[in-house]
Amino acid sequence: MFSLIAAIDSNSGIAKDGSIPWYCPEDLHHFKEMTTGHVVIMGRLTWESLPSKFRPLHHRINVVISGNGLVKADHTQMYPNFVFSTIDQVVDHFNINKNQYANQKLFVIGGSSIYNQFFERNLIADVHLTMIKSILYYKIFNL
Repeated sequence: MFSLIAAIDSNSGIAKDGSIPWYCPEDLHHFKEMTTGHVVIMGRLTWESLPSKFRPLHHRINVVISGNGLVKADHTQMYPNFVFSTIDQVVDHFNINKNQYANQKLFVIGGSSIYNQFFERNLIADVHLTMIKSILYYKIFNL
């Protein structure tokens, strides 16, 4: 089974315009501490939203779900460990290779469509949720 990890704001939002609309070092530290040494599963947009210098997320097995099975290359040419077209392919991969991943948690890290698909299939065993008080941690990104 899979674990969900997310941070939400006071309106239960997880992102705005394709990025996280707050800056909370404590949550980033918590996320890193929880997921390092494990598997992180994300949608293509979540993968692409990660800053290049953190992609792939270090010391984790990075899995991307992309409808066409592709992810965009960038100037770093860094790719995830695995790219699958569907959640069913992800589930099959980890079931077939369960002994290889016996000591690792499988964290679903977003985005909302991926979260929803895992919930719809009753694949989430536990949820690690951080509430961000947006007044204290809200940061506007000027790009």
